[in-house]
Order: sequence, then C-alpha cells, then structure tokens
Amino acid sequence: MLVVAAVPKPGEPVPDVAARSAALLIGTARQLIGQPGARLWGITAGVRESTDEAHLAGSAMWGLGRVLAGEQDDLWCGTIDLPGEGLPGADLAAVLLDVLRSDVREDVVAIRDGAAFASRLRRAESPATGDPVSCRPDGTYLITGGLGRLGLEVAAWLAGRGARRLILAGRQGLPPRSAWADPADPETRRRIDGVRALEARGMTVRVIGLDVADAGAAARELSPDATGLPPIAGVVHAAGVLEDRLATDVDEKSLRTVLRPKADGAWVLHRLFPPGSFDFMVLFSSCGQLLGLPGQATYGAANTFLDALAAHRPDTTSLGLTSWRGYGMAVNEATDRWLRSQGVTDISAAGAFSAWDRAARTGTGYVAVLRTVPLTEGQERGPLLRDLATGPETDGNRPSGGSFTGLSREELGNRVLRWCAPRSPMRCGSPPPPWTSAGP
Repeated sequence: MLVVAAVPKPGEPVPDVAARSAALLIGTARQLIGQPGARLWGITAGVRESTDEAHLAGSAMWGLGRVLAGEQDDLWCGTIDLPGEGLPGADLAAVLLDVLRSDVREDVVAIRDGAAFASRLRRAESPATGDPVSCRPDGTYLITGGLGRLGLEVAAWLAGRGARRLILAGRQGLPPRSAWADPADPETRRRIDGVRALEARGMTVRVIGLDVADAGAAARELSPDATGLPPIAGVVHAAGVLEDRLATDVDEKSLRTVLRPKADGAWVLHRLFPPGSFDFMVLFSSCGQLLGLPGQATYGAANTFLDALAAHRPDTTSLGLTSWRGYGMAVNEATDRWLRSQGVTDISAAGAFSAWDRAARTGTGYVAVLRTVPLTEGQERGPLLRDLATGPETDGNRPSGGSFTGLSREELGNRVLRWCAPRSPMRCGSPPPPWTSAGP
C-alpha cells in the first residue's frame, strides 16, 4: 500500500499539512499491522531539496517511517521521494515501479533524473573554511526551551561566544523576581539559579513565558518594544516535548502534542524572522529517527520537519544530536542500550558544542552529530549508518598504538588524528546529503 503526502491547500500552514500526512501514515500502519503479507510505502515529493515551502509538507513522514522501520520491519518498506517539480514522466514511473517491486529496504529512496538513490551518513570531509560560532555584543539572542537544562547550557555557551543579551523563552516562565528567594519547587529553583548564574557573568537576561507555536503571542512578546532589547540577531530553537509511544499507540492527538513545540514553533520563527533577518538560526533536532529508535515515531516526525526547514533556509542549521551525556529528554538506560546496539553512543556537552562550531565553519543545512563505538558480534547498523567506520577499541581514554613520548611534531599530530577521528562527531553533508545509487 502507498501513502502519499498531503499537498497544502491555499493558506494552510505547512506544519498542519505535515501533521495530516504523518497522521495518515501512522493510521494506515496501525490498520495493517499484523496482516500477513502487508507492505507499506510512503511517497513524498521534493523533501530531499526542500526548495519550496510546500515541499516541507512530506518531511514528517521521513522521520516517522524511519522509526516504523525499527518497530515494524516486516511491514514498512521505506519512503520514496519524487522530484518536487513537474508531472511524473514515463521514465520516473518506470523507476518508481522498479523500486516498488524490489526489496531494497532503504530508509529513503530518492528518484531523480531517471535513477534511484539512497542516503548514507558519512564522516565530515568538507573543509572548515568559515568562522566558528560568535555572537555580537550589540545583538540579542533567543533560546526557545531556554529554561531547560539544555537551554541554560546553550545560554552559558553563547555567553562565552560574545553574547551579552539573552531571551530565554519557555512555556512556564518564572515567578516574579520578588518570589525567587523561596521558590515553590526544586525545578523552579534550578531555573532561577541558572538565570542568576548568567546574570553574575554580566548578562542581561529576559525570561518570557511563551508558547512559541502561538504566532500572535510570539510576534508580540519577541518584538524589541516588548523585550526592551536590541533586535534578535540569532535564534536557537531547543523547545520540544518527548512522548514515547510505539506506533500501535500513536494517535493524531499524541502526534500533534509532539509536533507543536518543535515543528509549529520552528514555523512561527521562520515566518516571524524570514531568511536574512539575523546571523543564524540553529534547530535542535535528533538522530534518533536515523537509528529507528522504537517509541519515537512522533518525535522523529517532528525532527525531520526541522531538518527539511534547515534545507529550505540558507541561514539555518539543524543539529541531529544523539543523547547529551546527562542532559536532554532522551537520557535513560533503554535509549543508551539501543544506541549501542546500533554502534552509536552519547556525546558530551563539549563534543556537541564542538560539532556545532564545525557545522558553523562548513556551512548550513542538516548535520547529524553522533559518536560511533564497535559493534558486537551479530549486530548490524541500519542502512543509513552502514558505511560508518569505527576505530579500534582502546582502554578507556588512552590511545591505542603506544606512547606519545619521543614523537616528532608531525608524528604526534598524525597519532592524535588517528586516535581522535574515530571518536569525533559525525555529520551528514549539507543538503542534499550524500546519496548513492540504490538500483533494484
């Protein structure tokens, strides 16, 4: 069976269309689960390049499908992305039929110029010729989800990169400052302490209680008149909720709950600050859907919308992050076990920021950030990660291959590179990502 992504109606917000497409896909999957011989494909158009806003409408199906592959591999066949422009011709139809008749078992197959292609994750090889992340002291920087542990960590890092004025936006905000001495609960205390730590560094911090998916409220609350600060010079969109459910338990309500802060929120920011409005926009995505992480169908759908938006905007980077050690919403033993079963593990905060810096220096678009570890006997990575090499195991933090003592400068540099490269973050090239032939 084929599920085709919806096409936006005149005036219909693109995230609503993305949610409608994802709901149709998950609803169809639920009906087919358990039926002998049932096979399900998703069909999108133009998501690979995301040239036009309308192309983003099918993006949520990519992440949802990748998680279905991890949960229902006997049912799910993959997503086929057709060209975004023009009517299908005979050549395209012939290739499409060949793919449908085959058993390629790829995450996403893109049909372009009469051929079928599959994506692969590769090590970053683009030269880092640009500038690292920096902030202007006369600008204001917005962090959505800014009062979460991750948001406050980002705020502190931006302060170290020159930021002097921050807006931390969160759905709950903070109580009046007069009540900060005796907060009602430990979580509020943690947020207050985080803001005070930033202020102690000389930062001007505005905390705003805001549902960033509310376009009217965002326009009012984020204007320079409302904040009393200079115009926003950069945005980090880290807002999100995680509601783990297997595909059999996902309904349209749970899908919308997870899509709203991430996808709808990113869309509001996109419309409020068109390309060219500021220096950068960074979207916090995830690599969970790349691994088919069970239970993250809704989260994967929301994150691939961010990834497509980053492909659409020339000033935007979507960081597909693995688990941050000790931070974020996916920190638990079950997630760690699944990551290791795919030959992947978590990253430190320092590693995540280092990857962000490298992404800034090599260009915008989608970037997958993860760390590989050796697979055990019988384990196999999914198609998207299959080409990733893993370096030799070492005893903890010590490099294999002998001592560094007595090495020349050149030998020392080569040894360090051989040791660090297998542990460095990975990235997908700027969109379109690396695609290799995936003929029948």
